Formats: sequence, structure tokens, C-alpha cells
Amino acid sequence: MGVRGGFDIAFDNIISILETYSAAQPEAERFTVYPDYYRNFPANKTGAFVFLYMGTISPTSQVGQAYFAYDVDFNLDLVALGKGTQGVSYSRADKAAGIRLRYLIQQVLVALFQADNRNLNLPAGTVSKKPMLRIDPLPPEMQMGERPIVGARLTLSLGLAWEPDALTGEDLTDIYVTADKWSALINP
Repeated sequence: MGVRGGFDIAFDNIISILETYSAAQPEAERFTVYPDYYRNFPANKTGAFVFLYMGTISPTSQVGQAYFAYDVDFNLDLVALGKGTQGVSYSRADKAAGIRLRYLIQQVLVALFQADNRNLNLPAGTVSKKPMLRIDPLPPEMQMGERPIVGARLTLSLGLAWEPDALTGEDLTDIYVTADKWSALINP
């Protein structure tokens, strides 16, 4: 593939950050990351899942012809599927799913904003606005009656700078200044 945009590199970095964080957790607290997978729930699984996909890309400013700034949104659908336990310690599956979802939100926030990841591991100078978050509940799923599924959408907004790598035209090699042009601008 040719030149990749900062939003594409940020997408890959988010995946890497989340997968690395999850792998470092105790097995019972891990979550699975599904990039470009739109909440098509894995069958017969319980646990926590992060579905990551691109949101909007909005221009914010242009400085000259070679530098642009834009805001990009990444949608992370955080989903927990609960499983009830039987016997003396019975707990409802929907309650277990809610508890796991709130913990998953905390895990994702910690993973994305711990000191090493604050700029999503992007090169210096490419982040024009620090990552900001919005968290909204997801509407209940149609499958809720069969499986206790709860979720929240975390929208990560990031300002990025973009400079095209290959500008067309001739390279500037020489600049000529004559005294006649400058003398008209100088007041004695």
C-alpha cells in the first residue's frame, strides 16, 4: 500500500495498545478486540469485547498548501455478555454483564491514557488536539432476551496534522531578489 494517513496509523496503534493491555491482564479480566467488526457477537461466548471502527473525519484548518488539520473520530463499541451463576451464589446474568461493562470501560480508559500512550504512540508533531472521549450507552440489543448483552460506545476524538508526502510541481531551487523590487518598499 502507498502512503498511509495518520488516522490509519492511529487506528492500528489503538488496536495494538488495547491488545497489549488486555494480554497483560489476568485471564478472567481480558477482553477481545475486533477491528472493523460491527458488533456481530461471537456465538456462545461470554466476556468483554471491543469493536473498533472509523468514525468521521472533519477538516478543521488549512495552513498554506502543505499542512492540514482535521479531527478524526474512532468508535469503540464496548460490549459485555453476562453469564449467570447457579446455586447459593446465584447472580443474574444481566447484572454480571453490567458490572463487566463498567470494568471494561475503566480498562479501555486506562489502556488508552496511561502515560506511554497519551498520544496513541503517534510521532511527535502529528497530534494537533489531544484525544478527547465521549461515552454513550448503546441501545439494548434484540438478543437481550436470549443473552444478557450490554454496551457503551466510546468515541475517541483526536486532532491530527496532515502533510502530503508528495506535492506535485517543480522543486524550488533558486530565489532571486533584485534591488529594484526592494527599493520600492524601503522608505528612506
